[in-house]
Amino acid sequence: MPEQTSLMSLKCLVLDDSVIYAEAIKQMLASEPGIEIINSHTSFGEGVRAAKKHKPDIVLLAGDTPGVSSIVESLDSSVPEIPIIVLFSSEEPDLARECILAGAQLCLYSLDDRNELVGSIRRLVARERRRRTQIVAQATGDQPRLARVLTFHSAKGGSGTTTMVVNTAISLAQLTKKRVVIVDAALQSADVGVLLDLDHPTNIADLTPHMKELDEDLLSEIMATHSSGVKVLLAPAQIERSELITEEQFLRIIGVLRKAADYVLIDTPHILDAVSMAALDTCDQIVVVSTPEVAALRNTARFLQLTSRLGYPQEKIFLLINRAGSKGAVNLDDIKKHIKYEIGATIPSGGKKMISATNTGVPVTMEKGKSSMAKAFITLSTKLSEGELESRRKRTAKIISWIRIGRKQEKPNPAVAQNT
Repeated sequence: MPEQTSLMSLKCLVLDDSVIYAEAIKQMLASEPGIEIINSHTSFGEGVRAAKKHKPDIVLLAGDTPGVSSIVESLDSSVPEIPIIVLFSSEEPDLARECILAGAQLCLYSLDDRNELVGSIRRLVARERRRRTQIVAQATGDQPRLARVLTFHSAKGGSGTTTMVVNTAISLAQLTKKRVVIVDAALQSADVGVLLDLDHPTNIADLTPHMKELDEDLLSEIMATHSSGVKVLLAPAQIERSELITEEQFLRIIGVLRKAADYVLIDTPHILDAVSMAALDTCDQIVVVSTPEVAALRNTARFLQLTSRLGYPQEKIFLLINRAGSKGAVNLDDIKKHIKYEIGATIPSGGKKMISATNTGVPVTMEKGKSSMAKAFITLSTKLSEGELESRRKRTAKIISWIRIGRKQEKPNPAVAQNT
């Protein structure tokens, strides 16, 4: 059996004026190891005072509390570093939207699914802890060069997500001459190896017994290397072995890969699971793949709404339209109008050329003569690498602002500036 990593401990503040409701949450989470529950009510600003006093890792707030969006806004203003989940007993989309705009990270509509609640709590806390770690590292100048992580996801099967991943990875390697890694997180389909014609004896499941000693050397031993130079962490060949990989283990693997590569591209299944949700949370950019068909666009719009409810900033989303311009396709203007998102890039329909590439295991970006598809992937890769440059510019601007703050102190002291 693989060795399981210990779950992180955390403190959860439950805010509700109904003792019965708070007790129900407490019972639901009682058997979950490492979660400490604190109850408080919300009237007369008590919720904010409780958050300041107990310094929880996360706040759970009852959605039927009077003035719930105002309470969220007060919490977000007073303790912005603490994630907030609002729990509704029934679907309240308008009120949920108000809560998200007020500062909540997530709204859940049912208390019946314990796994969903626990998973959401742990994801949000882990994300906030990573954010704090990064801020401290940036402020102290102790920030190592980390890989840019791109998670590819489609809300509908058959949209060509894996094809987008492998060709973008190869194009990025060709364009930047940097270290590129593909992680096949579509654990049950395992299509990346097929499209790259890779027959390799080890895969991501072989890492699970070695989480404590996991490092760049071990990852390098487990990964396959494609002829393009792209390294690939394959999904298990046996479907049952996909059950071995936990969310925590996956995040640990990506954390090590950030130090071992310059770009990490993650392929995910169209049906979200704990691992793919972790991939969406931890990445720098989500490349949302859709095809120009009504059914695919409808599912894409629903997924984009989900990203908003999860609190992902809009700039984290990059919309990619595959098979653009194919016969009977919805035109791009109508897509933008329907989805209400800018289209980041398009890939033309490949037809027989794409079928041949899939069957032979030779991606179109490996062809000698650059087809229109290969050129489109170069354009896509250029835009995604420009996204990295923009992120660097923003980080540099933040560091400069910290330096300026330090200079304004009465006694200029770099140590003080680093701790502001």
